[in-house]
Amino acid sequence: MDSKTVFWLAAALAAGWLFSGCGTSAAGPASKAARVARSTQERIAGAWQGTMLIDDETVAGKLTDQQLAELQALEMGMEFRSDGTLLLTGIVGDKPYTSRNQWELVRDGGKEITIKSIEPSGQEKEIVLVFEGDDVFLLPMKTEVAELGAMRFERLR
Repeated sequence: MDSKTVFWLAAALAAGWLFSGCGTSAAGPASKAARVARSTQERIAGAWQGTMLIDDETVAGKLTDQQLAELQALEMGMEFRSDGTLLLTGIVGDKPYTSRNQWELVRDGGKEITIKSIEPSGQEKEIVLVFEGDDVFLLPMKTEVAELGAMRFERLR
């Protein structure tokens, strides 16, 4: 694939994830699954701000300097709310967006939490959040061509 195709695949992946969201577990409060979901919800609850981290070695020669600059400029805000919604905000290129989505916990592996994102259209996909601490997680960004890096999210509140 040429660098332009790789760039637009990466941008589409980032934008596609931006518009996919995350609902809470339907398990009863007495179950272990509900306790794990509740503690995971408490762990990710709140507002997060993300910026793109590019793996320069992996994308070297595949993207132009302008394409790299545009990817590095991507920013995203996420707010996990207690009612199971995920508010996504940001700017892709010069276009601002806001999207209200749902999420469900699939797996809590401690450092890695997997959620099912549910877009307003009903489309679902699994997303892995890799925690570096209580207030930082990474969202790996990959295409068929290259591992681009990750969005790095820091807790705002």
